[in-house]
Amino acid sequence: MFDADCEWPKVYGQLMQTCFKLEAMYGDMVDVEFTVQDGELFILQSRVGKRSALAAFTVAHDMVEGGLIDKAEAHATE
Repeated sequence: MFDADCEWPKVYGQLMQTCFKLEAMYGDMVDVEFTVQDGELFILQSRVGKRSALAAFTVAHDMVEGGLIDKAEAHATE
């Protein structure tokens, strides 16, 4: 697991920025596969993340609280 105190703080920042952009684009939580080669971040693929009904509610709630989606979009989340 990456964290802010990791060996590659620049790569961590790029990964977080990319994930925020993808979540905004999809309007949902994302599952991202990536690799780091010679200190450079490569996104291999991304997709909407799979989760249980309780987790879907929690993610929708958090995205509303974070301003990523509105309540109408949260209610439409499957």
